[in-house]
Amino acid sequence: MSRLWAKAIGAPARALANRLAAGAPRAVYAGIDLLVVDPQLRPSAESFFERTSEALATAADHAPTAFDELRRDLARVVLWDKGGATYNRFQLGALVPPIIALESDSTRYAAWLLYVSGLAHSRRRAWGRAQAILQSLDPDERNEVGRWLESVTAEPEQERR
Repeated sequence: MSRLWAKAIGAPARALANRLAAGAPRAVYAGIDLLVVDPQLRPSAESFFERTSEALATAADHAPTAFDELRRDLARVVLWDKGGATYNRFQLGALVPPIIALESDSTRYAAWLLYVSGLAHSRRRAWGRAQAILQSLDPDERNEVGRWLESVTAEPEQERR
């Protein structure tokens, strides 16, 4: 499905999501909405906003081209603890688990955000975006962050079939 098609079809879904998220803690970084819609996660909102902004700034500094692509494919980053997909095509959103958003360092989180934004197109594009930041790291850190990213983005066995 083309990005334009996803935007057109997803417009009503995004409008509904915005209405449902009304009153939820919200911030904006570089035109990307940062949201915490789950009431149980709202106490972590300020930390989420701070850490996500830091990760996005890291992506912009270390991988500016990939970050520009991320901005075209992501309209929002949502702190999400429900499992399932990490990219919602119709919402143009990254659904980030608390373990990544609140416990990862900014480089790992930035690599994850770049990866997830590439899922708007394909897993290959996702890895290409993540590689942009990995290539900016020294070899030891590149290997460590790369292995971590592979472990947190691995498809569950049932999804591979």
